[in-house]
Amino acid sequence: VNQRVAAINISHHFALAEKYKLPMYLHNRNTGDDFYNIVAKNRDRFSTGVVHSFTGTKAELDKIL
Repeated sequence: VNQRVAAINISHHFALAEKYKLPMYLHNRNTGDDFYNIVAKNRDRFSTGVVHSFTGTKAELDKIL
């Protein structure tokens, strides 16, 4: 899946989480700052969630937490 398609798809997930008050289940493998930027931009749309398959650095982990 290319980045553009993935970004479009995840926006639908944020919308559903917001509408139905659901947690997010986020996959993060080799995304760098893109993942953090997308989550930060949408952070007010969900209350809780899980990040799995994390392959980032300690610095990226600290930003997410």
